[in-house]
Amino acid sequence: MIADDQWQRPGWPEILIGLVAYPVLLVSFGLLMGLLPSSDPVLLGGVGSTAGGFVGVGAFAAAYSLRIRVLRSFGFRPVSPRWLLIATGVGTIGYGLNLIIQFTYQAWFGSNDP
Repeated sequence: MIADDQWQRPGWPEILIGLVAYPVLLVSFGLLMGLLPSSDPVLLGGVGSTAGGFVGVGAFAAAYSLRIRVLRSFGFRPVSPRWLLIATGVGTIGYGLNLIIQFTYQAWFGSNDP
């Protein structure tokens, strides 16, 4: 870790590399999605939403790897296992509700493209 205080916090270099990496990754995933069959909207939606997550994490990874490699400098803090368990439960419930909504829509309207 660098002792100089100005290097302890992310600054313009990290912001700029994140802002550049995001559209580059977004376009890359968009071009790769063009290789998928366009006749399956569910597959495209699933891959597209997953790609969106990878793009955000990838842009952060680019900013993180530039010069400050301490997650604490980016606002990450350790949490107790209890909060990790709560977050896992809430995420699982949210995903389950999403599936319920999709299957209900499909049952009522007969389409698999909500």
